[in-house]
Amino acid sequence: MLKKRIRQIGHGLLCAAFACGLLSGQMTVTGTISGTVVDPSGQVIAGARITLTSVRTSDTRTGLANEVGVFNLVAVQPDTYNLRVEQRGFKAYERRGVVISANERVATGNIVLEIGEVTETISVVGEASQVQTDSSEHSAVITTSQVTNLTARGRDVVSMLRTIPGVQYQADQDSVGGSYGTGTPNIAGAFSGTNILAVDGVVSNDMGTPNVFSSVTTLDAIGEVKILLNSYQAEYAGNGGAVMQVVTKSGGKDFHGGGYTFVRNEALNANDFFNIRNNVNNGKRPRYRYRTLGASLGGPIYIPGHWNQDKSKMFGFYNVEDVRISVPNSNSASQYTMPTALERQGDFSQTLDVSGKLIPITDPTTGLQFPGNVIPQSRLNPNGLALMNILPLPNFNNRAISGGNYNYQIQEVQKWPKRSQLLKLDWVPTDKDRFFVRGKTWIAQQEGYAVAGGASPVGFFAQCYCFTEEGLGFGNTHVFSPTVVMEINTGVRHNREAWHPYGDNEINKVLRSAIGYNLSQWYPQANVSGYIPRYSFGGVPSAPNVSYDNRLLTGGTDFTFNFNDNITITRGTHTIKFGGDIYRIREYEGEQSTFSGTFDFGKQVLNPLDTNYAFSNAALGVFNSYTESNARYGANMRESLVEWFAQDSWKISKRLNIDYGIRWTWAGEMYPHNPGQQSVFMRSLYNASQAPPLYVPVTQNGVKYAQNPLTGALLPSPYVGLFVPGVGNPAPGGATSGDTNVPTGFVNQPGVLWGPRIGFAYDVFGDRRKLKTAIRGGAAILYNPRLSKWSNMVNNPPAIFTPITYYGDMRTFIQTAGTLSPSNTQGFNINNKTPDNYNITFGMQQDVGNSIVVDASYAGVFGQHIPQTLQINTVPYGTHFLPQYSGLTDNFFRPFPGYNNVAWTDNAYNSNYHALLLTINRRFANNLQFGFTYTFSKFMDYTGIPIYRPLRTWSYGFDGSDQTHNASLNLTYALPRASTMVHDNKIVKFVLDEWMLSGIAQWVSGTPAAIGFSTVQGTDLTGGGDGQRVNIVGNPNSTGSTFYSWFNTAAFAVPGKGDPGNAGKYSVRNPGVNNVDLALSKRFPLKNESRYFQFRWEAYNAFNHTQYSGINTAARFDLTTGAQVNALFGQVTSTRTPRVVQGSLRFTF
Repeated sequence: MLKKRIRQIGHGLLCAAFACGLLSGQMTVTGTISGTVVDPSGQVIAGARITLTSVRTSDTRTGLANEVGVFNLVAVQPDTYNLRVEQRGFKAYERRGVVISANERVATGNIVLEIGEVTETISVVGEASQVQTDSSEHSAVITTSQVTNLTARGRDVVSMLRTIPGVQYQADQDSVGGSYGTGTPNIAGAFSGTNILAVDGVVSNDMGTPNVFSSVTTLDAIGEVKILLNSYQAEYAGNGGAVMQVVTKSGGKDFHGGGYTFVRNEALNANDFFNIRNNVNNGKRPRYRYRTLGASLGGPIYIPGHWNQDKSKMFGFYNVEDVRISVPNSNSASQYTMPTALERQGDFSQTLDVSGKLIPITDPTTGLQFPGNVIPQSRLNPNGLALMNILPLPNFNNRAISGGNYNYQIQEVQKWPKRSQLLKLDWVPTDKDRFFVRGKTWIAQQEGYAVAGGASPVGFFAQCYCFTEEGLGFGNTHVFSPTVVMEINTGVRHNREAWHPYGDNEINKVLRSAIGYNLSQWYPQANVSGYIPRYSFGGVPSAPNVSYDNRLLTGGTDFTFNFNDNITITRGTHTIKFGGDIYRIREYEGEQSTFSGTFDFGKQVLNPLDTNYAFSNAALGVFNSYTESNARYGANMRESLVEWFAQDSWKISKRLNIDYGIRWTWAGEMYPHNPGQQSVFMRSLYNASQAPPLYVPVTQNGVKYAQNPLTGALLPSPYVGLFVPGVGNPAPGGATSGDTNVPTGFVNQPGVLWGPRIGFAYDVFGDRRKLKTAIRGGAAILYNPRLSKWSNMVNNPPAIFTPITYYGDMRTFIQTAGTLSPSNTQGFNINNKTPDNYNITFGMQQDVGNSIVVDASYAGVFGQHIPQTLQINTVPYGTHFLPQYSGLTDNFFRPFPGYNNVAWTDNAYNSNYHALLLTINRRFANNLQFGFTYTFSKFMDYTGIPIYRPLRTWSYGFDGSDQTHNASLNLTYALPRASTMVHDNKIVKFVLDEWMLSGIAQWVSGTPAAIGFSTVQGTDLTGGGDGQRVNIVGNPNSTGSTFYSWFNTAAFAVPGKGDPGNAGKYSVRNPGVNNVDLALSKRFPLKNESRYFQFRWEAYNAFNHTQYSGINTAARFDLTTGAQVNALFGQVTSTRTPRVVQGSLRFTF
């Protein structure tokens, strides 16, 4: 009867799950505690009252042991609790200090009630270590103690992921959040872009670059971090990778808080290996100034004498942190050749080349040198001069040092102000409801010239790059009964990035009207703000080519909305859960294209108007080429995602628990919001006969021209390979957003995806042994709809065309029409399948005593339908050697005439990851916490997909992030109190008590590296195709690794003509990591242990171990002898950060 009823309930829940239709990103962060109540003889006790009380807030949850003695309290907020079990006729049982982490299932095992009066209590202290006997998930926790005490140079929580097995090593952040978030590593064989990153259940991935955690949260606002590695239950939304859940702190019944500051300065640091070796800045350490100032306050919210007087209903927590950074944009000065004051007047009488010889300036009307090398004032072009005049004047004229390679240098020191604020309110109106609301903001700015997306050259146009994140999260847990609980979580995030002039008059440097540039353009409607054109000076050493970000004063923005609702029902030994998620995205990547025009003033001997020098070309108003786009669009995208699930956690017996469930995913395609503004190439629409004819090369009287094959008309030779105007379709096969002939989003929607998940946890010995042993395993299919999403197709034809004209004069070019050329474009397989991962885990956990748990497991991840982009329009091998190729370009021989490069994305590739994961963890107890992790792994995939070479031979091999061995050790140790040895002597107590040592050490294998090559002669050896690799003729690793020869350089030889080479995609390994970070802190208590000052001294790369990081992998061969002639080939080129020291002072109450 019971089985039948459970079956009925299960069917009903599946139907309800379908009906929910409710995000693959919004999720709960609560945990579960369960156990079985028995008497001394092992018989179950039904009806026992279960009370769980928060140590922090005194909030309580109650329940009852059911008819089989099982209790299961779900949706429990992460915290430390006291557990009490009572039943008439038995002594009460109390377990204190039970820690429940985010998404954790805590199994108490059998709780034995002794016969006696309920007024008597048997009290035990909660176990510091826990073996997971009730959950199959493969997960890890970064505890509050670790967040507080371990080292993280930039105080960025992502850096702490290195304490978890299976996590790819990546360098520590210098400051929290970088410029717009922190890039996350690959985790357990899944690509970083598949990770879900959440704060209090609200998804915090950047939409444009989903591997970036853009909802930056400071360490002092974080309570703990839970990582679900793989094979987790169906309730957890999965992008195919890991789930990182950041749980922020909450207030409690007592007031707690404090203030803190962290300081770094170059005076405390060691110098870089290459700075010393190369005497950079005379051996001085580069400027390195970081200052962090923050404060937190948490406690009850009440009105004395009126409301919440017992401080049990509402709690608040607030954190604010400011970071001020002052660093150079590079360790050496930026150097340019700027036009001199005389050159800006047309006087080139002192313009010398690098050998010190005068550069003759030629009059294009006569072919002779201008008298005195001075252009007459009447010939100067005011618009060309206007573009030159906005550049800084030279500030360095010592040619003995510069060698004529530059006359201007600037060592920029940038300012990076950042601010983070977080406010969280918890409200417990009744014993049935718990609410929280959390708001946060994060602002990161870069102020200077070489900022993210900034203008060039350095010193030309100062900007402020500003990234702002605003987020709001809300959650409610409602207890309908001890066996039915509902959780609702929802959140919104709004990210903005913007580029603004840094200074009152800076914007005038890029406005046509402000600099006196009055030249019109072909498509002025695309440049309503009136920005100046971009321009370059080819042939000038260290040329100051002028450019700026397309999104100037417009920026980009993301808006995401998440909603999650789920219900948990406990029936006997079943914990049934169902629910769903909604995810809505609005993504705007900012306006694109060459909307303001681009001049190339470079020297070109074939240009009949050329004056023999780029600056004089600009002064005279003549140019080599000019390009301009016909429109300026922004990538304004929309996407919806709906997921729902149903699962059951079935306690089959006292020692065996089974998790099984299904997660359904419906992923709407990313689609443009504005019709007609984005385009892609579609093979199904392509017709080669529609492509316009191309100008062909001809020679007349010894002069090369481009000829219109239809009319015979002649143009200068650079027009060879460009489209003949007025004929054919310049974008054959191009589809534009809003076109009814193609699917919304350009690809077909895959329908509803089914992702089954199953796992088990087996308590090997049950209650026969105090030290638990668990065998656990699981398997899951996880989909990642966003891995293959696209969001920026605005520069593709036919949405935007960018015509060009050659050999022109600024006075007259506006009357000429630009000519189109075969464009670069992008396209996709219209029937692309959704990427997915097949995950398998199997392992054992063992409690070895002394609060230590050992976990050894196998993890296998098999990626399917992984997207890769290949160039499908490359010409075949040997094309350039054909007789008919002479004088032509690749555009005459491409597989898809009418286009240049066609980047084609196809979800048709695989990856596989196998790993042994070992963890030895000791939770903080008796003044000691430590964790040791070791990962032995192999990560293989396909990258660099060829068109003509065999796929597996050319593209299959180690993933670029593969690290065979990765070991880490983290430690927190409160040193013994010396005062106990001298009868609590006050002086000894003040000086020698309250010291703590902590740190993280890592030993990691190097990542794979590819060998590239070039030749002295620059000879084309392939004639087209997928490229060419070196030939491996020996063992690259036979000579060991030294500074001057990291690998055996003699193992590589140049391939012959027509030989694609035999090397795989990677041939050697980069140097590995051997690093130790340490921190030593001292508390100074004030009256009591909860109020104190703390001084902390942190040393990153504490022993200043020189750690090589980069190597020269660019071979260069002389084809005459076959010898490798690059003296630096195989040599170390860079090192990791030398020792960096950080000091901090903190007040806590």
